[in-house]
Amino acid sequence: MGTIIGGQGRGHNMRDPNFVSDFCTVLVNALLLTGMSSESVRKDIKAALDKLKESEPDFHYEIEMPPHPKYNASTVIMEPFDLPRDEYILESVLTQYRAVTGR
Repeated sequence: MGTIIGGQGRGHNMRDPNFVSDFCTVLVNALLLTGMSSESVRKDIKAALDKLKESEPDFHYEIEMPPHPKYNASTVIMEPFDLPRDEYILESVLTQYRAVTGR
């Protein structure tokens, strides 16, 4: 969970803070591991929210991936990847890391 924004309506009207929010936006940052995909994460989130909806029929949700630019959140979806151990870039980064840290 990254950020929760609550307010009255989709525009999150914050002028009357003494009212209970009727709409909220939740921004989530999911770091994907090998074997996962943005679509599998979407399905997992949807399954969890659908389960919540079973016990709370008035609960409604939408999933927007990537988030709308108005939230100034990262809109880049980075799928996981494996880097072979013999790749030059990996050895280069490790060599420089060891030179800087002494480890």
